[in-house]
Amino acid sequence: MRKIIIAVLMLVWAFPVWAKPKNCFSRVELSSDLIIRHGVFLREAADRCNGYQPGSKDIWKHFDQTFGTKLKSERTKRENAFKREFPDTWVRVVTTFDARMVTFDRNLPYTDAFCEDVRDMLDDNAKKGWGSFVKQSKVVRDESILDFKPCD
Repeated sequence: MRKIIIAVLMLVWAFPVWAKPKNCFSRVELSSDLIIRHGVFLREAADRCNGYQPGSKDIWKHFDQTFGTKLKSERTKRENAFKREFPDTWVRVVTTFDARMVTFDRNLPYTDAFCEDVRDMLDDNAKKGWGSFVKQSKVVRDESILDFKPCD
């Protein structure tokens, strides 16, 4: 009996899908969403700016390799929020948001000045690490507040 109770508790803990929707995102969940959005933006911008600022794509790849586990952790937090708020359709909803970001970022008009700014962000992250990236995410992309109601 004890093993059954432990197994059930572990399942409930492992699958927050059963959590009741709160109709809002916590500050931690919003922060995770901002971080993911900023990562998508920098990935797409580094790829497209590589012609204007050679090496941008490599800087992003190095950052992604260095901080991949942290990015994955943020993605998991974000996905758990989507699972809670959209229990039946969370995969479709996440895919829609991600596709919208990628489509938007891939269609931005890229110029020398834009790519210089992107390169400055990439270089700053390469020198200062994760903290710099998180700080940038709060300034560069703030659409999460527009898309999701904050709980607090």
